[in-house]
Amino acid sequence: MPGILPRYYAVIMLVLCTMTGYTQQQADNKEKELLRQLGDTKADSARVIRLLETGSYYVNKPGEETGDMHKALAYCRQALDLSNKTGFTRGEGGAYALMAQIYREKGDRKTGKTFAEKALTFFKNTTVASREAAAAWMEMSQYYTIDNDSDIAEKVRLYKNAVDILKVTAPNTIQLADALKFMGDLYGLQAEYPLALTLLKDALDIYHAHHKTDIQDILSLLGQMSVQVGQLKEGLNYQLQAVRLAEQAKDSTGTAMALYNRLGYIYNSLNKLPESVSSYEKSLQIAKRNHDTSAILVLSSNIAWSNIRMQQERKAIRIIKSALDTYPVKDTAIYIHIVTTMMEAYTSLKEYDESAYYYNRLLPNVRNTHSTEPYILNFQYAAINLFLAKHDLPGIAPHVAWLNELSKQTTDLRKLGAIQRYLFLADSANGNYVQAIQHYQRYKRLFDSIGDRNHDKQIAQMELQFQTEKKDLDIANKAKDIQSLQQKNELQQRTLRSEAISRSLLIAALILVILLLAVGYSRYRLKQQANKQLEEKQTAINLQNESLKQLVNEREWLLKEIHHRVKNNLQIVISLLNSQSVYLEDNVALSVIKESQHRMNSISLIHQKLYQGTNLSGIDMRDYIYELVLYLQDSFDTRGRIAFLPDVDRTVLDVSQAVPLGLILNEAITNAIKYAFTDQEEPKIFISLKQSDDHTLMMTVRDNGKGLPDDFDINTCTSLGVNLMQGLAKQLGGKLEMRNDKGVHMHIFLQKINLLSTRDNGTTNEYQVNI
Repeated sequence: MPGILPRYYAVIMLVLCTMTGYTQQQADNKEKELLRQLGDTKADSARVIRLLETGSYYVNKPGEETGDMHKALAYCRQALDLSNKTGFTRGEGGAYALMAQIYREKGDRKTGKTFAEKALTFFKNTTVASREAAAAWMEMSQYYTIDNDSDIAEKVRLYKNAVDILKVTAPNTIQLADALKFMGDLYGLQAEYPLALTLLKDALDIYHAHHKTDIQDILSLLGQMSVQVGQLKEGLNYQLQAVRLAEQAKDSTGTAMALYNRLGYIYNSLNKLPESVSSYEKSLQIAKRNHDTSAILVLSSNIAWSNIRMQQERKAIRIIKSALDTYPVKDTAIYIHIVTTMMEAYTSLKEYDESAYYYNRLLPNVRNTHSTEPYILNFQYAAINLFLAKHDLPGIAPHVAWLNELSKQTTDLRKLGAIQRYLFLADSANGNYVQAIQHYQRYKRLFDSIGDRNHDKQIAQMELQFQTEKKDLDIANKAKDIQSLQQKNELQQRTLRSEAISRSLLIAALILVILLLAVGYSRYRLKQQANKQLEEKQTAINLQNESLKQLVNEREWLLKEIHHRVKNNLQIVISLLNSQSVYLEDNVALSVIKESQHRMNSISLIHQKLYQGTNLSGIDMRDYIYELVLYLQDSFDTRGRIAFLPDVDRTVLDVSQAVPLGLILNEAITNAIKYAFTDQEEPKIFISLKQSDDHTLMMTVRDNGKGLPDDFDINTCTSLGVNLMQGLAKQLGGKLEMRNDKGVHMHIFLQKINLLSTRDNGTTNEYQVNI
């Protein structure tokens, strides 16, 4: 009975031996390069290909980050949209294939398969080969399992289509090597080991050509396939190389676990049982660290089997029972495998009742399981061993019949050899000596054919090694004779020269030591002086920096205090005007005082912003305009009657320019509130301050009111407010314009504006005020 289940462990390797070829630094560099190339392409088919490459990078990136999947999906959708717009069929098919992979890796296999089938519709009827078509065929293979022969055959067919395309479109590339590797693994599942070895070696040659170093997975597969064709020594060599690479990379993932497991299997095949147990135990340690319950159970069984072969059956039973007590068995294949090992242990101890107990527990599971699975074959071997040991010849019959049927189906030489051996034992026990001899002869022929392959190669290697060693010995003997003659001639000269050289070396060494000490002391003194000077300079710089910091802080405090006092003084004037208005009965005078208060408040608000903020040299016009609007709303009691709709860029202006601009805004808004509306249903005042690319400003105040009088002329107008706005506009180097446009439309274009800074633009909705 073999110490491992080939089909079952192929499943583990296909799942666990997917390794990345990038370090983190390489991955970062690859990402930057892809994004750079993507930014350089136009909206055409080349950009579609770049988008697909970028999306594929993120979905295949090491780890399972949700953000990477989101990025992959976003790039894939961009590729699909652009392919539809440009009529790029190849890109559309490639996008669907990538979409399928994304959804499959997210766990949605149903949606993934739908996209994979959709992708193939774009490539099945085309004669133009492409990498995208190859990706679609490989993606479609992911939706077939390796649990039955028909699914494996379909996976092989799909991968073969992909490999044929890649040999044309991407020869000698890593993508082709990956496809050859997986296809070789699939051929191994079909027991097509020579073909699998050919494909794997082709893939390995490509990896070597690209100087790829993380190739432990393919080396492990080569080791496994070599063992299956009887090349045990080559298989061990491949597997040891794979393990060394994993150890150099300090790999402790499921990949390393599978590598040690395969190494244990090869040692078991070579009857190196202590080494086999050691390898299995290393694999088991990794499985426990990764909390892989299924692997723990199977590896425990493998360790137990090697102990059985070393006649340590009790230890094997303890190992299996401990594993069963600790970890639940959920997989039927694992259950049959581990309980079959218990049968073998008790049969080896001649405790047949215990072995029969486990046999009866397994029998219902075996009858309900696919009959060609390797773990069923192991059970048949164990059952025959049990009934032969008990001399229960009728009990052997159904198991012999099963082996006879399997021998007609399989082409695996090792499996056929094992079957013929058990058939020989069964016929011998039943007294069918003629058939027993025939089975034994077939067993020997198969065994010898497997052994001869290895034997012939080993003999050739031994002969080559012998010839090489013989030549090396002849060369060494000749060199020894020549050397002995030279030694006699040189011996006296060496004796004479040695004393002279010794004296010269001693003198030179003393001189050198003295020079080194002198240079070292000189450097030490210079360093001390330099350090002292640097410390003095640093102290002076630190004192000066502290003084400057104090002066800056004092200046900022004084400026804030000045602005604060200016604001307070303006508020006092506003309050005095307010007190004076109480004693006035003339409406004109009251209106003048109110307008003066509004103007002073617009200036006061600027100084308030300066001393309350951190920037003492500029005013954020968005916040200033918003607060000015709120003030005027409250002053004229317009809430609920007039809607104010500011649309202002976040712009910072110098104080000398913010003050006149604020006064202009105050006059324009006040005029609109007082004169624009009579019976409008939804009165609105729009305020806009926009910055252009050449650092100029456009300020607009407009309303949806009744508009200006027909005879209005801004140049002849005697209104104080209009004249004030015109004068302030000229002061700012701008020009004031007023016209009717479904209401009054006032705007001023300012060119000589000192923009201290600009920030992100606001939106109307963000600062909309509905009163």
